[in-house]
Amino acid sequence: MFEWVKTRKKIKVNPLEGVKVAGANQPLKTREPEFTEDEIAKLLQASLKPMSTRIQAKLRATYGWVPWLCAYTEARGGEMTQLRKEDFIRHRNGFWVIKIMPEAGDVKGNTYREIPDHEHLIGQGLLDFVERSVAGPLFRDGTMARRLTPLTP
Repeated sequence: MFEWVKTRKKIKVNPLEGVKVAGANQPLKTREPEFTEDEIAKLLQASLKPMSTRIQAKLRATYGWVPWLCAYTEARGGEMTQLRKEDFIRHRNGFWVIKIMPEAGDVKGNTYREIPDHEHLIGQGLLDFVERSVAGPLFRDGTMARRLTPLTP
């Protein structure tokens, strides 16, 4: 308002020039950022539904596996969508781990970490899917993570 009055030559100096309001331009927080139990159940159930073969194979794999990987690893969707075949390795103690690596893409804290592969995912055929896949990315690129959350609170 003072800037408008200044342009009309009613005042010489805007007394609020350079003043910033703390917290301005921050989105309103209307709920917790986590999904509710019901939303999680709907998302995971949706990932199990048969998908049209007209949908690209990597996109079907993304919609089918990534929600489960996120649920069992607590990793971010973008971290899961950038997984490569070579990121699934057998640990020296015999169990399978998923390597989350900064060179594959954006990783929280830019820190390499290994997450044990859950036996439920193995039982559902995750390692069979990985084995059948060609070297390189298993899923659509990390930009798909935004489209993996169709539930709008």
